[in-house]
Amino acid sequence: MIRFLQLVLLFMFSSSILGDDGVISGKITSITGKRESISEGDIFEAKILIWPFLNQFEDHKEALKSFNLEECIKLLKINKIGFSENNSDLLEIIGLFVLIKKPITSSLFWKSRDLTINFKLDTFIFNQTEGRLSEHIVLSQRDDAKVYVNYIISVSVILLSLLGISYVILRKKKQKKMLNSTDEKQFYINVFDQLDTREKIEQIYQEKRKWEKYIYNLEVYNEYLRCINQIQYKKNWTSHDLDLAVNTTKKLKDSFMESGRVV
Repeated sequence: MIRFLQLVLLFMFSSSILGDDGVISGKITSITGKRESISEGDIFEAKILIWPFLNQFEDHKEALKSFNLEECIKLLKINKIGFSENNSDLLEIIGLFVLIKKPITSSLFWKSRDLTINFKLDTFIFNQTEGRLSEHIVLSQRDDAKVYVNYIISVSVILLSLLGISYVILRKKKQKKMLNSTDEKQFYINVFDQLDTREKIEQIYQEKRKWEKYIYNLEVYNEYLRCINQIQYKKNWTSHDLDLAVNTTKKLKDSFMESGRVV
């Protein structure tokens, strides 16, 4: 009986030691937990899981900020970091990542000093793309400051674009309020002389209900509608498409000169 108790105590002691020095596991999952398809060069949000990691966190928390899995997946920004409410030994990191190149295995290793962790990647489908993002460009952006600079530039461009659009809209509203019937006709005659880009042509087409009442020649007007309808849904216009649209649209100006017939 005493021998049996000794064996039980030895087993419990050995298990405790193995639990403290056991293998640390890692996993990168999608935020939703569902399988997601990622292509080389894509920036995506994901979650890092590491366990058991409570005793090792302080020694490796700085290394986690530059988390990089074998030059395949790189952490760009940490959005949230902390231990799980349900498991105090499970570290969770939510952040933005970039896929530099497609992994050839379903797991990758991360090393920090004397620590090596094998990370499973089973919730992602990684795709290789032609002309992928150069890993040298991505790896050169190691400093978080550069990431923030790019963010600030992007925000500034968006704000300037919105200001420009607002200015154009307000200017057009002001112009329209000042136009009477005669002025409106002359206004569009002048506009038709300045059509030289796809944006201007599409804009004047959207406003056709306001100026079509001045068109006299139905044949020219129908030719114009056929021309625009044939090319307006193309993703990109060729130079031939643009020339055709410009010339067909400018023909309408002659009809403006002849009558104010309501279409």
